[in-house]
Amino acid sequence: MWQLKKDKIDLKALLVEESLFTVGNGYLGVRGCFEEGYGSQDIPTIRGSYINGLYDQIPIAYDESAFAFPTVQDKQPRIMDTQTCEIYLEGEKVSLVEGMFSDYQRVLDYRTGVLTRTYTYRTLAGKEAKLSFRRLASFVYRNLLAYDIEVIYEGEITLRSKVDTEVKNAYAVDDPRISHYKGKLMQTTEVQLTDDVLICGMETTTTQLPVFSAVYHGTKMDHTYELDERS
Repeated sequence: MWQLKKDKIDLKALLVEESLFTVGNGYLGVRGCFEEGYGSQDIPTIRGSYINGLYDQIPIAYDESAFAFPTVQDKQPRIMDTQTCEIYLEGEKVSLVEGMFSDYQRVLDYRTGVLTRTYTYRTLAGKEAKLSFRRLASFVYRNLLAYDIEVIYEGEITLRSKVDTEVKNAYAVDDPRISHYKGKLMQTTEVQLTDDVLICGMETTTTQLPVFSAVYHGTKMDHTYELDERS
């Protein structure tokens, strides 16, 4: 089996599918979340991006402690989230949870390492748009993650790319498989925006290991477009 395929959306299985459709190269890994989001804050998601070998330290909580028990443990933090790109068709936000769509398919190709997701979206006005998403964690440049979004639509298209530095790891107080720690493992140290490149510096909260991420946006289309850069 060289491909993992899904042709429907199961809201109850989204967290599992985010894990199954992860792309990575041994150094950088990103969970398989939807770039355009799910359209609701009530839908559980872990928009995780991780670097292999990057860890912070967090305290270990015991119901009953004793001599020589370790007091800290290593925890792999989420780094800056760069996957989100909201899509608007003449002002209407694209949402697979709340909107109408057909021909949905998501494929992770194990030969190429490319994750592809496609569907046809129908707006409230009855117009159709064909959307395609591709992502890849490069094996040539290990610190490179590439996204490609294609929207075919007769009308105004708005792509709103978002970068989230307020990231926290998943936690649960009633699930022993998940950490109980609620604190932030990464802190933002600097943000720079020049032309179409965003550079963000972060460091682990306790161990103070620095990490820098750069996001570049490239646009290609047959019609005129405008760029609105906001920090």
